[in-house]
Amino acid sequence: MRPPILALQYYNPSEGRFTCLAFTKDKGVLLAFKRAVLDEARLKTLDWGDEVLLKQSRLEAGRLEELLSLLIPDEGVADE
Repeated sequence: MRPPILALQYYNPSEGRFTCLAFTKDKGVLLAFKRAVLDEARLKTLDWGDEVLLKQSRLEAGRLEELLSLLIPDEGVADE
């Protein structure tokens, strides 16, 4: 598996696309990103007031956690 790269993109409306401004493969940055994204996904699962939307957000959070754990293991970043 190829190691993940975290990219900072900015939308350029004149071109109608995103432009990559910077990127990193730093393990610490990738782990911090993973934690932040999963925390945000978990917050969305707290209460929707709607059973269907709540179920959907929980499934999405689980899927995201599974994918990020594969790409960015807690002990470091997956090697090629």
